Parts: sequence; structure tokens; C-alpha cells
Amino acid sequence: MRSETELRQLYESEFKTKISAMEKVRKTTAILTGITILIVLACLYLMVSKIIKTFAGAGDTGFFSIMFVFPAMLFIFLMIFIVKAVKHKYSQGFKKDVVIKVLDFMNPEWTYESMSYISRKDFLESKIGIGHIDEYFGEDLISGVIEGKSFQCSELRVMIKHASGVESEIFKGSETLFDGLAEKLQEKFPDAEVYRATPASGDIRLSRNFIGLFIVTEFDKSLNYETFVVPKKLFTTLTGKKEENIKGYGELIKFEHPEFEEVFSVYSNGEDEARYIMTSSMMNTMLRLQKEYDYNMKFSFKDSKVYCAIESREDFFEPKTAKEVKFEDVKEIYSLFEFIENLVKAINS
Repeated sequence: MRSETELRQLYESEFKTKISAMEKVRKTTAILTGITILIVLACLYLMVSKIIKTFAGAGDTGFFSIMFVFPAMLFIFLMIFIVKAVKHKYSQGFKKDVVIKVLDFMNPEWTYESMSYISRKDFLESKIGIGHIDEYFGEDLISGVIEGKSFQCSELRVMIKHASGVESEIFKGSETLFDGLAEKLQEKFPDAEVYRATPASGDIRLSRNFIGLFIVTEFDKSLNYETFVVPKKLFTTLTGKKEENIKGYGELIKFEHPEFEEVFSVYSNGEDEARYIMTSSMMNTMLRLQKEYDYNMKFSFKDSKVYCAIESREDFFEPKTAKEVKFEDVKEIYSLFEFIENLVKAINS
């Protein structure tokens, strides 16, 4: 483990120069974003004014509104396109000059692929996300080996589509997919990769299955059952009592560890194996990681793998365009890599 002093020295010697070079792109992104917002607000103001004047009988202002709003809307779409392009350039520069350098500082044998992500198969096997998947996307794949155990980590965006009169179908099959039958159909169609929601009528809306950071690592125990560790508040009644049985997760397993029970709940379809996994050392490790990093963590123990999902709407590897990159931002990325290393080591200790 490298020290904060070493990280700061790296920041002063290498990152500052590269960050200064990126500043022009960042400021351009911020300025263009501000201009776009102002134009949107101006258009909204004109449209609201038009509506008020029309109802007040102040005369026809339609010609002026059309002459201004239509070109403004075209300009807005153009500006949005330009902002996205400039922001993407800034983001890729940040990942190349900062994220990869911090990763090399952490462990030069780890690899980083900004446009890759953990496979759908791994996510489905974890069973952390309950229900079917309609949209599956990710980025920022990190791979490596820690004390002989391989791991992968990436950001994921997993969504479910809803619509009135919806029929969800699998691209590679003719069966209809309904909530609650996802697992059975996955067994029947093991090669199915993509799900599609086709609305018979009405609008489509997206709801979150999982958004955040997803980690999968080898486990030094071979398991026959499935065990899940989730935040206590995830499955509780209005009175604060833990749910005794959760479909897809199994039955609630209680432990004589009050501090752990206040933070996490354990569900499993094999109580003896769950107790074999959840030793005092394992529970203390999860508590320590929770306190130290304050992540919203879920764990899944299955076969010879451990899956960890950190739910967050934050982009862990994206720079903030509103302000210049500082040492604290670099330290935050290093802290995430440090968490991954500590997690893999602790789970297999």
C-alpha cells in the first residue's frame, strides 16, 4: 500500500502539469453548458410570456415567438451536441492522464479499459439485481489479481422498462418474459443476452435495477448454496423489523453480533453454509469497510465467487466540469482502488 505522501508527490510532479493542460477543455465545457442553460431559460420565458399574453388578450405575439423560438431550439440542440463532444474529450483526457496513472501507482499489473464493463452473465449470476433486465450498460473496467485471486470491477447501469400493455420478449426466443419468470427463462435460454420491452400502448419509462460500482472476485471456498448480505434498511417493515423471507434471496439468518445486525441483514437458502461463510472475522471486516468508506454495499456469495455491488448515482471515474481537478479528487480515486484491494484481501483472509 502506497502512502498519501507518495501520492501527493506524484500529484505535484506529474498530475499538475497534465491537469493544467486539461483546464482549457474543462472551462470551455463549463462555458458552453452555461450558455445552453441560459438559452433554454430564455426560450421558456418567451413561451410562458406568450401563453400569459394570449390568455390576457394582449394581442398576437405568435410571429415573434416563432421567429425566435424555432432557431433557438435548433441552436440548443447544436449546443448540446457540442457540449457532449467537448465533455467527452475532457473525460477521456482525465481517464488517460489521471485515472490510469493512479491505477499504475496503485498496482502497475492491474488493467483499465474505459469502454468495457463486467459481463451481463456475471451480473445475472450474482442475483443482486432482482428481476429481468431491459437495458444493460457500463464502463471503466478494472481487472487484476490480488494475492492470487482475480477480480473485475466496473460501473454498471442496469434498467427495467415499464409501459402500459407491455410485453417483454427475449431477442433470441419466442417466449414472453414476465416479472417473476426471469430466472426460469434464463435457465431455458442460457444463451439469451438481450431483453426487449415492446409496449402495446402507452409510454415507456425506465426504473433502476442497479446503478453503481460492481465487483466480482474469486472466493477461496466452494459453495453449494447462495448467501446475500444487504443493508438492513433494504428489507424492513414500516416498524423497522427485518423481513423474514425474500423471494430470490432466501430466509433471514440471524447472528449473535448486535453491531453487525444493526447495519446488515443476511439472507440465504442454506443456513449452515451461510454461518460457515459469515464468521465473526467476516462480519467485522464488512463493518470496518462500511465505516471506513461509507459505501452502500450488497454482497452475494455464490459458487466460488463473491460479488459486491455499491449502489450510487455518482460517476466514480468522471471529472467534475464545474471545478478544477485537485489533489482531493486524485485521492478519492486512489481511495476507491484501495477499497477494492482491501475488500478482496479481507474476504479471502
